[in-house]
Amino acid sequence: MPAPNPDVAGGGLPGSHRQVRRPPANPPEVFAGAFLGVFLGVVWFWIVNNLFVDYFPGIEDSAVGRFLYIKDTSHIPNVLKFEYDNARAARQKTATD
Repeated sequence: MPAPNPDVAGGGLPGSHRQVRRPPANPPEVFAGAFLGVFLGVVWFWIVNNLFVDYFPGIEDSAVGRFLYIKDTSHIPNVLKFEYDNARAARQKTATD
């Protein structure tokens, strides 16, 4: 029976200093990766905005949602202005306290 591999037996810690050497990506690989990333981003955006939007309040109120500080801002028309106004109000409130 062969001796156990120390990387497997030790949980990978002994071999964690090793690096995998790969040649740099060529242009077709870069373009394929960019296309795949844009395509999957568009698909994910559509799924979230058309299928998951009804579940946002439930996700926000769940234990995991509270633990990860997830908030639903889909009902706020201008999130940037909302955050700006609230940050200024909080700063002014702490300055007066």
